[in-house]
Amino acid sequence: MCFCLPFQNHHSYHFCIANNPLFPPPNLKKKYPRVFSDTKEITPTAKFKSTTLPPSPSGSARHSRLSRMREPERRDLTTVEYLLNAFTGERILGSAGEPCYLWFVMEFCEGGDLSRYVLSRRPDAATTRSFLLQLSSAVAFLHENRIVHRDLKPDNILVTERSGPPVLKVADFGLSKVCAAASSAAAPGPDDQFWLSSACGSDFFMAPEVWEGHYTAKADIFALGVIMWALLERITFVDAETQRELLGGYVRQGAEIVPLGEALLENPRLELPIPRRRRSAMGEGVRRLLKDMLAANPQDRPDARDLVARVDRVTLGSPER
Repeated sequence: MCFCLPFQNHHSYHFCIANNPLFPPPNLKKKYPRVFSDTKEITPTAKFKSTTLPPSPSGSARHSRLSRMREPERRDLTTVEYLLNAFTGERILGSAGEPCYLWFVMEFCEGGDLSRYVLSRRPDAATTRSFLLQLSSAVAFLHENRIVHRDLKPDNILVTERSGPPVLKVADFGLSKVCAAASSAAAPGPDDQFWLSSACGSDFFMAPEVWEGHYTAKADIFALGVIMWALLERITFVDAETQRELLGGYVRQGAEIVPLGEALLENPRLELPIPRRRRSAMGEGVRRLLKDMLAANPQDRPDARDLVARVDRVTLGSPER
């Protein structure tokens, strides 16, 4: 049995469940050995201590709740209940004596992550402009839907080229936060309305306020500013754990490199060297945009909606007002 989560009409994850060891079909298993080699069996007695499930409502209560829902909401709720049952080892199909397999099938992005894609190719102005527009539009979409990603970095931006020009996919929402609206009349977007307190993310892309554990969605704007600056000037560092060359911004303090957010936390008046090279082709509009996105004070950064408009102007070469 295969089904997908149709939340907001975005089919990001497909789930396949089978109740016998012949799934997946042998031809698929042979064709994609790496995909199916890591599959773990879920038995009827398996329990996951880290999974906390809400108590099941009574039949009448559940029927009353479902009757008030629109059809897409009812379908989503049913799908989630199937998944929760699978994670706790409860039977979905077949008899209790047979094993149950849960498969997560995700889109394969053959271009790899943003660092790998960009650093393996010669600079291309048209591709860079397209990436800037795609990134700003993606973050604007998230914020308009009250989602704060909290871990934007090149590793979490994937590239696919199957349909023509490269398309970016923002991935890994493990640290993301959905900000519930206080009222239906509230303006869309979580930029300054919701405060978060968990200090999380990746050092080289964390805003100064994230290091302190008190921040808003403007932290995503800072992280995106680091990515855009690194993308435009091909600023890289070597990851200590993987020894991979990665896109990312930093400042030098002696022989050490320090993440931008950490440096700005220590010295909010620090003047970032944008652009880094004296003979840079970076326009004044791009320079001002990066400066604003990387401002130490989150209130000085543009929100996601303004960011899209400004990126559109500077990539077209139009002067900023």
